[in-house]
This record gives sequence, structure tokens and C-alpha cells, in this order.
Amino acid sequence: MNTKQFLYVAILLGIFCLPACRKTCQFDTTYRLPGEWEEQTSVWMGWAVYENQAGMPTQSVHAEMIKALTPHVIVDLAVQDSAEIATATAELLGYGLTQDVINTKIRFHKIRHNDIWWRDMGGVFLKSEVDKQRIVDFNFNGWGYAPYTDAVGQMGFALDETVDRQIAAELNLSTVASSMILEGGAIEANGKGTILVAESVVFQRNPNLSKAAAEAELMRVLQAKKVIWLPRGVGNDVHSVEGSPFLIDGEKVYTAITTSGHTDEFVRFIDEHTILLAEVPLSEATDTIARFSRQALLAAEAVLKNATDQDGKPFNIVRMPETGTILKEVTAGDGTFDFLSTISALQIDPNAPIKVVLASSYLNYVLSNGVILMPKYAGNQSTTDLQAKDAQALQIMQGLFPQHQIVQISVNNINIGGGGMHCITQQVPK
Repeated sequence: MNTKQFLYVAILLGIFCLPACRKTCQFDTTYRLPGEWEEQTSVWMGWAVYENQAGMPTQSVHAEMIKALTPHVIVDLAVQDSAEIATATAELLGYGLTQDVINTKIRFHKIRHNDIWWRDMGGVFLKSEVDKQRIVDFNFNGWGYAPYTDAVGQMGFALDETVDRQIAAELNLSTVASSMILEGGAIEANGKGTILVAESVVFQRNPNLSKAAAEAELMRVLQAKKVIWLPRGVGNDVHSVEGSPFLIDGEKVYTAITTSGHTDEFVRFIDEHTILLAEVPLSEATDTIARFSRQALLAAEAVLKNATDQDGKPFNIVRMPETGTILKEVTAGDGTFDFLSTISALQIDPNAPIKVVLASSYLNYVLSNGVILMPKYAGNQSTTDLQAKDAQALQIMQGLFPQHQIVQISVNNINIGGGGMHCITQQVPK
């Protein structure tokens, strides 16, 4: 079943209808947004319903990630229905997982969804020292694409907007509702009350919201004590409608279904005092996308060098290499092409292939209970030596987390859709 068929069947079955009674909660200051290095109960993922590029199945990346995660943490895997449990089980077995791992380390949940980006549509888990988790229910409009796309795309986004509440109902958790349009991948937290967020994301989605009002809402729903605003994200995460295409050697290059600047593409807390920030040296700023990234990262560095945490303490900043610009050609039948070609503002010829830049980043890693899943890129066409960069990124991460097992995974199959491994997961704090 292709994406359009799935969505039309979904509508006929009435799956967009949620219970009228939505379980919400009173505001409670005992809750907080924990750091990702804290102990986790499980990691959520959603089984894919389409491929970003034909012949590049997302499920292969899912399988490699699950193999690496399950010795350390339970995986909660969302599927559409009972039939898809059987399909997913068969595919995971085909990718080398054992039936014992599937039976004991994967929990299947029937959560209706249209896409894989669980970090963004699956809700943000808060934890309390005296109670259990709660889920922050931001509004979701497909990373700001809903106003630009066709009816089928809008229906897909409408379905994914319900995912966080479906999870809350599945787990019997209360929600903290917000009218702000935002995604989990836009938020980086130090676990003590400081969060990082890019202005380019928040105000692309919420153009009528003042900065003061946006900050107050972030502090309310996330129990944050301080918000640090970064100007924008990197070049390969520029919004496909509002900043793309770029010109490289006179040829149009489009970003994939990207976000305007999610923090998990360029800046991460690795503990409450230390920030990992991407870097593009001047010598590597050789095309328009890399130059955009360099300027964005210099601006972020200037903010972070002068910033302090919730207690007034400065941060330690560690730099991580950028991959450089990695291009792929997509054409009709590829999920990324098919979506971008529906956006009239881009004026894409539906009969001609286009060049897309991968949403590649070493900072889009997954951290859970003694293991780190790191992207690797050697073998891709690029202007840089990616084998050397893979090794450099691994060395930096191993130095920061000497007690963790680090597993490098090739992530082209999801990068071509606009995100990475962190984007397709959401951790549940213990």
C-alpha cells in the first residue's frame, strides 16, 4: 500500500478520531525534562509506511538500531495494526534479529501513524521524582509544511499530530497540552532546567508569537528555568520551501523534508555543563550549503560562549566535525521527491530528477543506557574524506563517553528523508 492509499483508507476507517475526553494534568513543578544521558526505561520508534528513496528501506536502519539498542534498553515499536506486527517481525528476522530478542526486547504498540519521525510527533516525556512520566503535547503541522502541501500531505500531518496523544492513552499517561507548534527535535535540554532552541524553528511555525510569549510557554510546558535562543540551524536542515534550493555549480540543490534548524542536527548537551557543537572550518566552506552552515555555527558559538546555565555557570563547548555536503539524486516514485513535487512554490518538474542534500550530521546520534548509536558516512560521494571524518567523530565521542559502547550505523536511508537516527527515536526516562 502506498502513502496515498494508506491515508485514504485511514480516513475511511475513521482513524483520525480520538476520544473526546483528553486526559490532561494540572501544572506540577515536580516534573522536569531529563538529560538523555540519564537512565531510560525504553526507546520508542515507529515502523515505516513508505521509503524516502526506492530501494533504500528505512527498515534496514531500524533493524541495525534495534540490534544495537536491545542489549541495553527495551524498544517500544509502533505499528498500524496486528497484520503489521507480523510484517515487522518477518522483516526484522530477515535483517538478522533473533526471535528471542523480538519476543523479550521489543514491545509492539498499535499506534496509527504516517511517518517515522518519532522525536517530533511522538511527544516529549517529562519525569517526576515522586510520580511517573507525563507527555508534552505540542501542536504539529509537519515542520511547517502543512500550509504548502496538498490535501493528502495535510491529512498525513493531521494523523501524525495525534501520535503523542495516542501514546499517552496507550501508556495511561497525562498530557501537558500546548498550542505552540513545535517538535521534540527542536529542543535540547541539560536536565537541570536549561534548554536550547533555534529561533528559525519556533518563529517559522509560530510567526505571530512574540519571543517573550514563546519563551514563557516553553518554560511552562517543559518546566524549564532558562531558554537559550540560537539564531538558526545548519545548511542541510534549511526549510525546503523557505530557504531552498541552493545553487551549487549553477545547479539547483534542494534540502529534503527538513526543519529550519532542529538542535539535534548541530548542537547537543552531553551533560549538564558540556555542549557538543558542530564545526565547519573555513577551508571546508567550499559550497553554498557549507558556507551557510559555517555562518550559522559561528553565530551559535557566539551565543553559547556568552551564555550561562540556570545557575549562572558557563558551558564547556566541544566541537564536532560536519560531514560536508552529500548529494543524492531522487526522482518520481521516491518518497522525498514525491512530497517535494507537491509543493507548488518549489516549481519542481515531476518528470525530471532533482538533487537533494542529505540531512547528514554526526550530532544526530542516539544515547541510551551505556550505548551510543553514531552515524557513519564513508562511501558517500562528498567533497570531503568521510572515512577520516567518521574516525574523527568516533574518537571525539569515545573520549566524551569512555564507558559507553559506540555503534556506527550507515544512515543514508533516513537522511534522504530529512533527518537522522535521533529524529526517529524518543526515549522514555526511568
